[in-house]
This record gives sequence, C-alpha cells and structure tokens, in this order.
Amino acid sequence: MNSPKKHRLNTLFLCGLFSLTPMSYAQDPMQITTKSTQSTSFNMLSAYTHQQYQIDIYFPPSSNLPSEGYHVLYLLDGNAVIESAKTLTNILTTSSKSSANTTPVALVSIGYISTKNGFNTVQRALDYTPTPNTQQYARPPTVFGGAQLFSKFIEKELQPRIEHEYFINTQAQAIYGHSLGGLFVLNLLSQKNHLFNRFIAASPSIWFNQYETINKPFKLKSNQMLMITFGSNEGAGPSGDTVHHAKEMRDKLFSTLKNTDNTWTYIQPGDQHIMSLYSTLPKAILLTSCNSLVACHEQLDPQ
Repeated sequence: MNSPKKHRLNTLFLCGLFSLTPMSYAQDPMQITTKSTQSTSFNMLSAYTHQQYQIDIYFPPSSNLPSEGYHVLYLLDGNAVIESAKTLTNILTTSSKSSANTTPVALVSIGYISTKNGFNTVQRALDYTPTPNTQQYARPPTVFGGAQLFSKFIEKELQPRIEHEYFINTQAQAIYGHSLGGLFVLNLLSQKNHLFNRFIAASPSIWFNQYETINKPFKLKSNQMLMITFGSNEGAGPSGDTVHHAKEMRDKLFSTLKNTDNTWTYIQPGDQHIMSLYSTLPKAILLTSCNSLVACHEQLDPQ
C-alpha cells in the first residue's frame, strides 16, 4: 500500500499507464459520484496465474465523498458473497446509518467466470492454497499450491488498478476470505502483510499442511487488525482429523491471540462451516468501516 492519498481518475493518464500492463479490460473505469449507488463489473486476465477473474466493484450511496476516500473490502469467493455484501454495506456503512467514527465501505469482489452455486471449487483450491507438503489432498482435477501467484495478481495487477481508478483510502483496505480463502488471508498476513490493513478469516482451513499456519507468526503492525471466526458446529474438514483435535487446534490458534488489542476472535453459535461465510460478513464490513482501533472496539466488542 502507498501512503494515504486520494485517488481520482485521470482518463488520459490511466489509458497510457494500463496499455503497458498485461491486463484485459472489459469497460471504461467508473468515476465515483455522490448520492447514487455505483457499481461496475469487468473481467481481468492475470499474467501471473494465467486465469481470468470476474471483478465486481461496488460503492454504496453516500451524500458526500469521504474526505480521505472510501474504505475498501476485497472479497474472495466474490460470486458467492457480493450481493449479500452490497446489501450489508448499504445498511451498515452509508452516511445515514454510520457515525463520525466510520466511513462507507466500497467492495472489490474477486470471482470467477465459471461457477456452480457461486463457487469455482477447482480454481479456488489452486488460488487460495500454499504448496502442499503431502499427497494426502490430491483429488484430480483439483490441484493445490497457487497462492503465491494469486497473491501477485492482487498485489501487482488488481490492487494498483483499484488504487489508481477509485477514490479509496489506501490505509483502510481489508481482505475477507472463507475456508481455503480464510487460509489464504492468514498466510497473506504472515507473508505479505503490507498489502492490507485489516484481515478477516472466516472458518479458515487451518488443517491444511498439518496445521502449519497456526505456527507462523502473525506480523500485525500497530495500524493493522485481524478477525478470525469459526462456527461452533464445524467438522474437521477433509483432512481426516477428528473433530475434537480440530477444535483443540482452533483453540490453540485463538490462545496465541488472546492478549492482543487489535485482534477479534469469535466462535459463532450454531454455525456450520458454510454458514460462517455469511454470518461473518457483517462483522467484516464493520471492521472495515471503522476509522480507528478505538472505533472498531466500539463497533465490535460486547456492550
């Protein structure tokens, strides 16, 4: 991320800039105006993953542009969550509902061209996972281990475009992922924590590679925040582990974070694994919207 600044679209400059990059654009960039909902969608071919992604951009209605730019939430599994996220950001963060401690949240949904029931299970398995250290997970045609290239797509291709074309606060960028997407978020925090300020992992697949993720240090800076959620009724995932041991490892992960002021952990009552994708989303939007750590505690801590 760059230093805080306002990004306004300069059409001539951007045309020249992006003609030099290995991206394919489906339409002209959108200029943000006030008092109306703004949304656009385009396909984007990555030179790193060699995959095409469906990108949906959404700005909620607001009577005035935020002085430092919109806060922005990047959504993995975008096809499955973008419509719910639009409704929630309208309700939770627009100017008529928010306070001086919050800023409206723009959405950047990263989805796939081809999905079934909102998911591309083969492509997400590749994009969201590190290199596997065992053949245990091999289930053709599913292949794992593409997270490094996918993170480069975000860092080198998608994020620069969003930062140049839209009026966002580069110091208030969040990323949200569920299951394998949650695993990706935690690994991104360990390896490339400069890309975002706020990290939200819903039911992360910490079982992958024998729970190696929970032994990695989460390098949170003073201006960064982390949220991790699990459902109380989750199983052990496809790892072959027992439910009892999976919950022990979840508790171990939470215990490493219990004395940190910029971390939120939740066990969501009654939630099964897929339910956590949607029940965590309101909290993810609230964490993205708040203007300070104090404001986030006011939004998210039990009253």
